[in-house]
Amino acid sequence: MRVSARQVGDFVETVLAATGADRVDLVGHSQGGLVPLYYINHLGGESKVGTMIGVAPATNGISAYGMLNLLAAHSQAKDAVGNVIPAVDDGTAGSAFVTETGEGGMTRPGVEYATVSSRHDLVVQLSESQLPSGPNVSNVVVQDFCPEDLTNHGTMVYDDITLRIVRNLLDPATAVAPACHPVAPPP
Repeated sequence: MRVSARQVGDFVETVLAATGADRVDLVGHSQGGLVPLYYINHLGGESKVGTMIGVAPATNGISAYGMLNLLAAHSQAKDAVGNVIPAVDDGTAGSAFVTETGEGGMTRPGVEYATVSSRHDLVVQLSESQLPSGPNVSNVVVQDFCPEDLTNHGTMVYDDITLRIVRNLLDPATAVAPACHPVAPPP
């Protein structure tokens, strides 16, 4: 994930150079909600990011209901899973990467942060996705807007209600209430 964070930084530099903007807004899903935090906190992104939004983000690492932490305690199992899904090693709650990302606090004063989570996410639990409260932090739960939206980890990036919430967070001056409707989880 450190390599990915450097790649985010390189892309941000490209965007800033091409647009002449002072800052960018970042939106990331799952691991993409954790990697930018490392970039902001440790690779100079604090002065280059205006808003950072994580959708179903692995902000505090994930435990998979304790299974990943159990695997982490057994090096052979951890290595076997890590060989198949390398992000699991860095993205596990309590990992060196998650711990390092949070050094000095998970957020920085000059950046606006938001997380958009679902109570029906079976990959990232609410406590794993949300940032610590602060004046520049909004932790949003889709079902607080639309209780009948049962979107989950894999469907949030396609869910019109979630996407409306993200657009509202990016541009509060033009915010429009989500058009609530039932959203069933995939079969």
